[in-house]
Amino acid sequence: MRKKSLWLTFLLFGIFVSTFAQYDEDVPLPKSLRPYQSREKNNNRYITLAAGGSVGAQFGTYNALSISPFFGVYPKIKWLLLGVSATYMFSYDSYYKYAMHVFGGGIFAEGLIWKQRIIVHAGYEYVNYGNPYLDPNNPNKILTERIESHGVMIGPGYRQKLTEIFSVYGLMLFNVIPNENTFYSNPTFRIGFVADF
Repeated sequence: MRKKSLWLTFLLFGIFVSTFAQYDEDVPLPKSLRPYQSREKNNNRYITLAAGGSVGAQFGTYNALSISPFFGVYPKIKWLLLGVSATYMFSYDSYYKYAMHVFGGGIFAEGLIWKQRIIVHAGYEYVNYGNPYLDPNNPNKILTERIESHGVMIGPGYRQKLTEIFSVYGLMLFNVIPNENTFYSNPTFRIGFVADF
């Protein structure tokens, strides 16, 4: 009698566990607890789009506001991002009383490795900016000469996902062909966001 009740207990326990396991398989895990899946598994399209950029501000004797948007595509190679960028900055020096507009653009390629977190960036950038100098005929007047700057920016970075779509990133870039007209100093640090669609 005791053996029968023991077998009956094991049988009921087995039925309960198998039923619970079946029910548990049908309930999806929250996105934050799911294992990492590459873009290739999540998206069967050949091309995925990305958009983002960075904004910056500085206040004091020298004031500056900047915006640098970019737009890119992921081709069939899931770890490669190809894109175009634009740059605009307005600055004002309250000591010398002059304003400057900076315009620019470029093309870039980024390799995304280790679960698309580590960035290897390489790109060409063109910048047109105003170079201030004193008027030789009036030392109290500031004149501006437009300068064209070309650069090849290369460096590492890191990207951290915030949601399924949005990520933040940081880059440390070096201009490998610096000259007297170079606009960016070495290294140049950039922090921004990106949305993958």
